[in-house]
Amino acid sequence: MHSQSHLIAFFLLCATACATAIRNIAYDSPFVDVDHFNGVALHRREHLTLSRRAFNDSGAKFNHGDASGDPDSTSVLLWTRVTPSSSSITAVTLQYEVATVGDLNSAANFSGIVRTGTVDTTGAVDWTVKIIVDSLAPNTVYYYRFKPSGSSTYSTVGRTKTFPASGAPSASARFAFFSCQSYGWGRFNAHRLASNRNFDFTVHLATNMVASSPGIYRTVNPNREIIISLADYRTLYQQYRADADLSGLHRVAPMIAVWDDHEFANNAFTDGAENHTPSSEGSWATRKAAAARAYYEWVPIRRLVTDTSLKIYRSFNYGALLDLVMLDTRIAGRKLVATSAAQVNNASRTLLGFEQEAWLDAQLKASTAKWRIIGNQVMIMPLLDGSGGWLHSGSQQALEHHQIQQHFQRRLHHRRYPDTHVAYAGDVTPNPRNSATYNAATGAVSVAVEFVGPSVTSPNGGAGGTTGNNPHIRYIDASKRGYVVVEVTPQKVTGQYWLVSTVVCTSNSESLAKSLMVNDGQPYLRVAA
Repeated sequence: MHSQSHLIAFFLLCATACATAIRNIAYDSPFVDVDHFNGVALHRREHLTLSRRAFNDSGAKFNHGDASGDPDSTSVLLWTRVTPSSSSITAVTLQYEVATVGDLNSAANFSGIVRTGTVDTTGAVDWTVKIIVDSLAPNTVYYYRFKPSGSSTYSTVGRTKTFPASGAPSASARFAFFSCQSYGWGRFNAHRLASNRNFDFTVHLATNMVASSPGIYRTVNPNREIIISLADYRTLYQQYRADADLSGLHRVAPMIAVWDDHEFANNAFTDGAENHTPSSEGSWATRKAAAARAYYEWVPIRRLVTDTSLKIYRSFNYGALLDLVMLDTRIAGRKLVATSAAQVNNASRTLLGFEQEAWLDAQLKASTAKWRIIGNQVMIMPLLDGSGGWLHSGSQQALEHHQIQQHFQRRLHHRRYPDTHVAYAGDVTPNPRNSATYNAATGAVSVAVEFVGPSVTSPNGGAGGTTGNNPHIRYIDASKRGYVVVEVTPQKVTGQYWLVSTVVCTSNSESLAKSLMVNDGQPYLRVAA
């Protein structure tokens, strides 16, 4: 019998190690063949003569860890950042090694090297390094490390993994998803505790860095509400990535990330932001280009096949088991925040942008995976007040819910989605109080199910809503921070809500608050056994 596909709302090796100079793609424009955005320079191209000269710096340090990202079945992106030993250093050459045997806690146990080479970096890309390592075996764990030329000191060892080949069967996949990590609002306990678990990959749905929130628990640098320049954005990324809990998570598994508004400015949209005033803060296009450039330098994301629209949405295939579709609900097509009911219901307004919506349609139609996962930055389920109205009626949030849900209802059936914000879990249905289209007792006839993750540190504000007003919502926690672990098998998908006890100080205390699952062929949530 043919098994119906479901949606969730998440070779040959060289016989010897191949040593070669490789291109540092941090030097490329973040957007393929586009060096300018609305007349603003995105990146100054500066290419060193690779393999002809080694830029030695025996005292260089790795103060920001290493990471990997955007894996596919035969390749993965590796990232690091080097700190030169002196301001007089103009360039540094790094040696990289990729091996089949490694230990995250010891540099001594590193063997079976399958790739090695050199790569150069300079201050033009804030001393970051991004390389694509290809011709790897599918569904295989690898270890990697870097070393400055002329030095015997290595970076920490990182672990990464390629995905199964397209169509290949897979018994399971395990990942965690995170959102809203604000340095000033507390310790990244969720990152540190999650790094002790074994994941095939991690998903970062929003807010890899907050550019508009000084916070109260830790001092942010720059310590002000508004940051505008490329130097400011880079300084913030430097502080975030120097955090041992955050960098520790990034080195244990490949990450798949997408930006939110906060990597640019609070409540950013395509043509501006809530806290951007052109008369005093300059061009939004200039600020947006600076934010995008810093993001590309500091996040292990591949070079985007795009134009000047800053399109970051993309998809990943994990064999026959799942497809992961990552959306951008902030920058690619989002309109100005709605201020009236008329604007909310205006069909010409858009959250995804019509091009991204068509792309999403095509991705879902083409997918043959057992489960399809959509990662995005907004909650899809309706959140109702006591009278049945939207809790955010007349706002941009209502527009988001209305448009996204209409889109999913047109195209999707028996699907589930991971998401961000306060911890919610429930069934996605157009009207949860309509017994003709939804059975609140069993969850039957829902369009999809949704896991909405808590923040890592950012304030959640209580968020509102109760299960009494919202019979489709199976779980709410509006007070704690944490992350969600997702286990995927051909038979079911399980979401575990792990919540930390505090973000005010470093703590190893966490608890499993809720475990919910969706079975194959039964697209509604139930308590996991």
